[in-house]
Amino acid sequence: MRKLFVLFGLSAVLLAACGDGEGGAVSGYGSSETTGSGINVTGQGRVYGTPDTLTLNLGVSVLRETVNAATDEAAAKAEAIIAALRAKGVAEIDIQTANYSIYPEYDYNGDTQRLIGYRVSNNLTVKIRDLAKAGEIIDAATAAGGNDVVVQNLAFSI
Repeated sequence: MRKLFVLFGLSAVLLAACGDGEGGAVSGYGSSETTGSGINVTGQGRVYGTPDTLTLNLGVSVLRETVNAATDEAAAKAEAIIAALRAKGVAEIDIQTANYSIYPEYDYNGDTQRLIGYRVSNNLTVKIRDLAKAGEIIDAATAAGGNDVVVQNLAFSI
């Protein structure tokens, strides 16, 4: 980032030195307007690199007959996932609750609706900073969540 600022600074000095000698400014590339004074600089930059962080959303989605049963089961499974993540070296600051919801689910078979139960979803956003262990960490977390685990939105970043 510092190199980019230095580049823009040098560009500004060069443009000032190339002025028209009568106080006019040199316009930026492709500019159709001129001003009485000042320097216009336009630039574009791109940075490429190898990702070193994986961010994913994972959690549990539990359907049980009562709200209490669903919330208890979802909490226990979410705690198991968090414990597995910590055991594999994921820092506590890299584990955050992303979504928590409770809602009834119905069966709309025929002309009537029938309450099936209550769905509780507890989703986490997790940053994995050691990509060499990412597969092992995800496997441990999904095993801890069992059949109710949900994994989505994998994203690599620098």
